[in-house]
Amino acid sequence: MGHLPKISVALFAAVGGILGLMGAGAGWAQSTNYQTRFSEELRRKVPPISMPAPSKAELDAGHAPKALAMEIEEAKKMLGLEALGPNIAARIPGGKLGIVDMGFRGIKEWLAAHPEEAKLVTYHALDPSKGEPELTDANTVDHGYWVYRVTRAVLPGVPIHLYATSGDDVASALEPVVDGSARDGVVVFNMSLGLSSECQLDEEKEDEFSKDLRLALVQREAFLFISAGNSRANTHTWVSADSNGNGYVDFRSATEAARHAGSDMDGARVTVTPGNNRFYFSWDARRHPQDDYALELVARDGKPLATARREAKDAPGACVILDYQTDEESPATLRVKRLAGDASGTLMRVTVDGYVDSAGRADFNGLQTALAYEFRENPFVIFVGAFGKTAGGKFAPSYFSDIGRTEDGRLVPDVMGPGQLLIDGHEENGTSFASPFLTALYATRVGYNLKNLVERTAGFERFAAGVAAFERGRLGIPDAQKVTQELAAITGPTKVENVSHKVEGSDLVLRYSISRCCMQSLVWYAAVVLLDGATHAPLKDAQGKTILAYQELRTEESGRMSYPVELHVPMSALEAYKGKTIEVYFAAKVRAWQAPPPGSLKVDEAPVYRFTP
Repeated sequence: MGHLPKISVALFAAVGGILGLMGAGAGWAQSTNYQTRFSEELRRKVPPISMPAPSKAELDAGHAPKALAMEIEEAKKMLGLEALGPNIAARIPGGKLGIVDMGFRGIKEWLAAHPEEAKLVTYHALDPSKGEPELTDANTVDHGYWVYRVTRAVLPGVPIHLYATSGDDVASALEPVVDGSARDGVVVFNMSLGLSSECQLDEEKEDEFSKDLRLALVQREAFLFISAGNSRANTHTWVSADSNGNGYVDFRSATEAARHAGSDMDGARVTVTPGNNRFYFSWDARRHPQDDYALELVARDGKPLATARREAKDAPGACVILDYQTDEESPATLRVKRLAGDASGTLMRVTVDGYVDSAGRADFNGLQTALAYEFRENPFVIFVGAFGKTAGGKFAPSYFSDIGRTEDGRLVPDVMGPGQLLIDGHEENGTSFASPFLTALYATRVGYNLKNLVERTAGFERFAAGVAAFERGRLGIPDAQKVTQELAAITGPTKVENVSHKVEGSDLVLRYSISRCCMQSLVWYAAVVLLDGATHAPLKDAQGKTILAYQELRTEESGRMSYPVELHVPMSALEAYKGKTIEVYFAAKVRAWQAPPPGSLKVDEAPVYRFTP
């Protein structure tokens, strides 16, 4: 087994250009297989979301060590990025990435002060047709600016596209992903938006955003890192019981209530603040259709403040929303009153709308707060939770970072990133900032299925002692060194073997096998370009077109696969080269990526194969 023939850098670029141009042609871009896949996804029935009750071990587990914020440069160092230095983007093949966010206030001033970054940033206004002022008046939110700062800190030299979205309609947030991948050639995106997670306890019907994710990303074969959400500290999921028989559902056992100073069995302490306070309550109505409950908010002295219950027209849905308007901050208690149904055994969920500080505005256990979207497996979507640094220098999950378990036992989110960060003395807390950190890290490795790479490069060894298994996410924390320096050893080389050729009828038929790891659900191509054996120049047919052939490949497997390839070249195209030595140049290309970054789909090992027609 040898390596590819040595060809000049210029010729390598030329061959890459040929393959890139073919991506825009009808043959490569319009794949019958791909169209069939899209139709299959459209028709596929997705199982309903079902959230199991938290286990006793989860409910009884102690809290993880307190997580603190860290400087972003420290986070890079602790994850293994710091040793790579400032030229990470230049030394690691990578492409541009996209950030979808609600507002980029502050970015204009930052880019004006950093012209070297300004050259690498493309901003897409929310609605340019309405004459929206770029980067200023239309962006009153600076959330996207800090997401950009995290991304840029990890990738100092890579082009970044910023896509503004209103956030009013979650489904419309995917439009920049679809448009940006088609128009701008972006294949890796970060989305840190406040996706709703309330009242999704047990959905019969697939939610629209989940459906759009499934269809839009299959259509574009783009990868999307999504922040997992920050509602762990203000969401409580538990199984109903009424141990003291007073008609109110227990929020916790008598023993557990005794351990929480000032709490009681029947309620959860909350703090109402000036303005509107919103509370969501849902239960598993699909399995318990006869159940009915009311959500009550009472003052600490027992005075009723507000009550809400499901209306008959809402059946069979089980979602109650309680709003309470006040002018002052005061302590209160949430209670659930049983109106109909069994006294125990129903899975319930309460969420306090709004940010909860580290002191805990709500006295909740914070289990099973995952977004419904996370329960639908998608090979193009990676959900990212957050961790911070402990006093001992290890990592622990952030108090706000959502966690959950799907019906088949899988943990969500998929992976954890640093989400308690100090940037220029400014502290940002949220899965919104963990997600772009990992987006930037893995964007350097386009050419594989990025979710497959996360599975192979993340682990649990960096967590502090005392972090329970259910708190660590499904895959743990990435090792940046594995992603950036050791990936070839982890995935193995892309290898061409068992090459043969034969004239069959009017065609020259080339057969070989090509093996590659981590290509789940991607449509990609094994290709050959025929070269002059003496000059290594690409051969041309009678019409002056480069002689090449390719075969479409795809699998749903995430591991290393060996694909059989059979390529046909008309003998008529080789008429002018009879008696000459022809060299085969083996290449690969992803269908969706018309201009792939250098090295993103190279063939690492192939025999030097020559023949004479």
